[in-house]
Amino acid sequence: MDVVNPFSVIGVPEGLVIVLVMVTVATALAILVVLPIASTYHAIARWLPSALVNAPADLVNGTQHLSHFVPSLAVSVAASAAALLIAVRRLAARET
Repeated sequence: MDVVNPFSVIGVPEGLVIVLVMVTVATALAILVVLPIASTYHAIARWLPSALVNAPADLVNGTQHLSHFVPSLAVSVAASAAALLIAVRRLAARET
């Protein structure tokens, strides 16, 4: 019994799907490895989105002020906007 590739129905070559999945996995792994290593450097640790993990507890306890989390909030918003812009541009390029 032959296995049907679900992507062949919409016209996507199987090789392209495999490459895209591999690129996505590699990007996710790179982010998961690089961010914890980068957070060990105190100069940039405050700017990383991972600094927001304890933000609610720190704000309620009064150990930090909201201004302490502004850099990581700005980086998070900028990274989200950049990812969305890249996705929209790639989708637009694919449509043409």
